[in-house]
Amino acid sequence: MKYSPHPHKARKEKKKALQLQTPSGLDERVVPTFSAESPEYTPSKPSGSRTVTFNQSILSPPSKPYKQQLKRDSKPQSTPMDNGKKLKQKETDNILKNGNVIITGYVPQDQEQAQLLDLVIYDIPAKWDNYTLLANLGRWSKVISVSTRVHKKYLSARVRLIPDHECLKCYNRGDWTVNLGGIPVRWFPASWNLSERKQREKFQAVVYNLPDDMTDASLFPNGRPYQFLLDSGIKSFKIVKEVDGSRKLIGYFDTWDHVSTRINNPQFWNDVRISWCRYSTPNFKNLRKSARIGNADKSSRTPKGSNFSFSG
Repeated sequence: MKYSPHPHKARKEKKKALQLQTPSGLDERVVPTFSAESPEYTPSKPSGSRTVTFNQSILSPPSKPYKQQLKRDSKPQSTPMDNGKKLKQKETDNILKNGNVIITGYVPQDQEQAQLLDLVIYDIPAKWDNYTLLANLGRWSKVISVSTRVHKKYLSARVRLIPDHECLKCYNRGDWTVNLGGIPVRWFPASWNLSERKQREKFQAVVYNLPDDMTDASLFPNGRPYQFLLDSGIKSFKIVKEVDGSRKLIGYFDTWDHVSTRINNPQFWNDVRISWCRYSTPNFKNLRKSARIGNADKSSRTPKGSNFSFSG
């Protein structure tokens, strides 16, 4: 007689055999849930499945405490626009430190409004104080306001005034150089920008190694140009002292034809022959740029040498 197991016992043995064929853990289901009691979160599971615990500090370790991180994030970041504003503010501060503003309190009358001149003046001695400057400008008539800026040995000034007859005549005649306190100064309409003012330096000629007696005072005695300047045809001038102690006279002309005429026709100063040469203002910006390029070349190859010269 063949043995037949009990039906209930047979089912248990069959279930056990199936469990042995299944790899461990494939019947488990893990459902993660956050625990309120601990910084760790613990998955819950159905009955019969195993528990897996995750440590939050291992998963995402914070590099800084939360308050420090919040403080760093809330700190305003610098942008190119902010840097531009700071640079502009710095330039404005430098101008205010280096400048001076004078308000005289004079109020133009109705009929004077049409005569008001707004000027930019160069070549004012920096050693002049406000009283000296106002006293000399007062010889041009009624000063309304003055703002100045220092450029080493000289001042530049923006002046608003009501001119007298002589001052207005010089302005309407288009004079480039006028007398201010016995010295020659250059003036321009304040409406001109820097590029327009530089146009008056476009045509230049120069005299090197000046005689000792050729000075600003001798070229412009008693506030008027000497005959040498009138004969030369220059519109304005300046004397520059070189590093070696020699001096040169730079003359500014209104046309190239006048420069050419002057170069081809020497003059005499107290029986001394004076020869003019062509000249242009050195462009120090381009010179510095060329020097930087030259220094960069030196690091990559043996230099062949370079010479910088100005037309003369």
